[in-house]
Amino acid sequence: GRPVVPEVGANRTVDAVSAALRENSLEPVRGGTEYSDSVPEGSVIRTDPAARKEVKRDSKVTLIAIGAFFPVYTTVASALR
Repeated sequence: GRPVVPEVGANRTVDAVSAALRENSLEPVRGGTEYSDSVPEGSVIRTDPAARKEVKRDSKVTLIAIGAFFPVYTTVASALR
């Protein structure tokens, strides 16, 4: 049958999710970055297409990961004083 996008799971690294995708004959692609104060940096939080979706072999799957959190608002607030 056709490959299925694997579940991301809790705190999965970009490398681990990329390896799981390749095992399913899919091509991982780095996508956007989101920020969280509760999820470790470098963890994949979702994919596009979503997990459990059946796709064509060799399809590209975009990984959305957590980036480093820099509270920019603090710097802006300081500049406005």
